[in-house]
Amino acid sequence: MVQKSTWERIRERLLETPKEGMRYKQIITVGAIFGVLGAVIGYISKGPVAGNLSTSLALSMLMSPYFIIPRVKSRRVIQGTLGGVFSGIVTMVLLFVFASARYWPARSQVISGYVGYLFGTIAVAWLFTFVSQWTDKKRLELEAKRGAQPARSKAKVPEKPRVRVHRYNRKKKR
Repeated sequence: MVQKSTWERIRERLLETPKEGMRYKQIITVGAIFGVLGAVIGYISKGPVAGNLSTSLALSMLMSPYFIIPRVKSRRVIQGTLGGVFSGIVTMVLLFVFASARYWPARSQVISGYVGYLFGTIAVAWLFTFVSQWTDKKRLELEAKRGAQPARSKAKVPEKPRVRVHRYNRKKKR
């Protein structure tokens, strides 16, 4: 039996279709991207901590399910919620590390905001799951309906040659 090189094995692992189930790589990737984005927004924004949380923490936690749920097929609510939870944790950690002068004294407000947005994340994940399942069902119905209809052939009608209309491009008389 011929052994495969290390690169061939790595390539096969990366290119194989993943089994349906929990997509941890996607959850971590999307959560990290939105977590860093939320932390950057929280770091550069001015004003009170409560206003900054509604932009930075809410953005990261509520947008993660939007990008995770349509790409998974099983356990959509759980995977979307996990993505939101992970992105919120990344945002909080980065804000506490890089903007500790502003966010560490208000840590109780930050954590209570996190818990509040956690409930919002669950609601958003459920809503996106419902909408995603509904659109999948409608798409399948339309495909079945189109498949049941006979193919329409376009009647061949000779096309008239296009005639240029000269009245619009008249030159002005002087």
